[in-house]
Amino acid sequence: MKKSTKAVSLALVMLMLLSSCAGGNENNVETLPSTDTTKPVVTEDTTAASESESETEEEKILPDIPASADYGDDQVLFLVWDRAGWAETVRRFRDITADEITGEAINDTVFNRNLKIEDAYKVKIGLERVPDNTIVKTINTEITAGETNYDVVYPRLNEASSLFTGAQLHNLHKVNYIDLTKPWWDQNCVESLTTKGYLPCAASALNVNDKDATAAIAFNKTIAQTNCVNCGQCRVVCPTGAISIKTNIDEVWDALADPNTIVVAQVAPAVRVALGDKFGIPKGENVMGKLVNALHRLGFHEVYDTTYGADLTVIEEAEELLERISSGAKGPLFTSCCPAWVKFCETRYPELADNISTCRSPQQMFGAVIREYYRNPEINQGKKLVSVSIMPCTAKKEEILRPESMTNGRQDVDYVLTTTEVASMIRKSGIRFENIDGESTDMPFGIGSGGGVIFGVTGGVTEAVLRRLQTGHSRVEMDRIRTSGVRGDEGLKELTFDYMGKEIRAAVVNGLGNADKLIKRIQSGEVSYDFVEVMACRRGCIMGGGQPIPAGPRHKAARAQGLYKADKDRILRKSDENPLMDVFYNGYFKGKAHELLHNHE
Repeated sequence: MKKSTKAVSLALVMLMLLSSCAGGNENNVETLPSTDTTKPVVTEDTTAASESESETEEEKILPDIPASADYGDDQVLFLVWDRAGWAETVRRFRDITADEITGEAINDTVFNRNLKIEDAYKVKIGLERVPDNTIVKTINTEITAGETNYDVVYPRLNEASSLFTGAQLHNLHKVNYIDLTKPWWDQNCVESLTTKGYLPCAASALNVNDKDATAAIAFNKTIAQTNCVNCGQCRVVCPTGAISIKTNIDEVWDALADPNTIVVAQVAPAVRVALGDKFGIPKGENVMGKLVNALHRLGFHEVYDTTYGADLTVIEEAEELLERISSGAKGPLFTSCCPAWVKFCETRYPELADNISTCRSPQQMFGAVIREYYRNPEINQGKKLVSVSIMPCTAKKEEILRPESMTNGRQDVDYVLTTTEVASMIRKSGIRFENIDGESTDMPFGIGSGGGVIFGVTGGVTEAVLRRLQTGHSRVEMDRIRTSGVRGDEGLKELTFDYMGKEIRAAVVNGLGNADKLIKRIQSGEVSYDFVEVMACRRGCIMGGGQPIPAGPRHKAARAQGLYKADKDRILRKSDENPLMDVFYNGYFKGKAHELLHNHE
């Protein structure tokens, strides 16, 4: 092999240093190497410093790689397996490299760690991906040629037996500076992967001690006992997959298999531009038609578009805004579409509860409408209804259980499936999603406007409300709103617009940290608004906690542009242009708007 075992040691140390945060660190030791490797770097805790200095060689957290180690700007190269379009696979290796500071905790920790390692040991860290079915061939080809450029290989265990048996990989039990008996290595994993004293690879499970490291809430509380808002962003950044979504897949499968049950689905706007990530479809491509086809194949009787519910939200919320302005109500009207934001406000700022719109979210509005529609015996045919919503958001699972989200004490939406859960169902069913044709959504709730579509991106709710208040319907007028400053992924956007000679001030904020700052400014009197849109997740629902991960800057931009393109391609751009709105207000649901579309307790 071209590389020395010392280089392999350095690569493994790099992985160990990041993972050490999962276990306890009683001495408050920062596990990052410095140019002086005789002792670890310590924080301001002076007690920890004295204890660290007195540590014996065996007690040190950092392996004793000599401070004089100089790799001459050589590269420590990781070879990992990937599967085209399988974003979950890439997530496994995000603890190796990071291209830039992004503000995400794991990414930035990896970036800074690598800078220190590269500076300390004069080495470059790189990562190369190859298709999962070619990684063994890649290694064997290089070994046959007499050398290899790779230091650490992540093969799939079930495909790498030839490498193991042929002893082409280093035995980690005999690699310098790596002591697998240390408590931060999972001994069960070490033992299970060792054959006749030979451990050929470093599985990710080796990095965590199963006794000392857990994914849990502080002080052993339940989530319900904390101020957790259920947004799922912890799952997005978790480097090991220890935090996962509570799934409702089995319950939905059972409903689909019941011949006495009608199962209907509603699909949120942001799902259509992210689901394709799981199947090798270009970033941000609108796969709504394919999803409708797949859901029909899975057994869903009807598939509707949540943009219908978003159109209802726009009409009701715009009306509520005008009523507050005319009545001189104090403070802004906050949007209520994002359940994570609503819970955050209730927990952190209960005094602002009356400023949150009484409108239900599009999911809940639509769920109530569907439930009411299927009460008709001619429509339900004597069968039970199971209503499923497909959402980019984990907080939607909690929203359906809130008392104020129910109609007459009845839960309107039975189950919420995230984008990743639906992808799993499609994959397990054997459907070749990337190869199926598109289908249209079902009637009578299959039509939604462009204003409803853009709900999935930050600023979309505000833009849709502005369109509703705009008297004209021309594309020129829609473009004027588009360029008003409502679009973009900034944490805070401010704008003003004219409504019949009155200036209405609005703010668009995404990310709860940004929302917290804005609220403090509002309460201090520094700023004032009539309308404030808040989304808990940065950039809006397109980056919800239930969406495929990882999603870098290009994914984020592509998803937003995918929704804007879907809006632009619509004949109907304004919610009030949707002919089904007139059917709702003057037809089957006449007189039931307040009951079905607003929160009640």
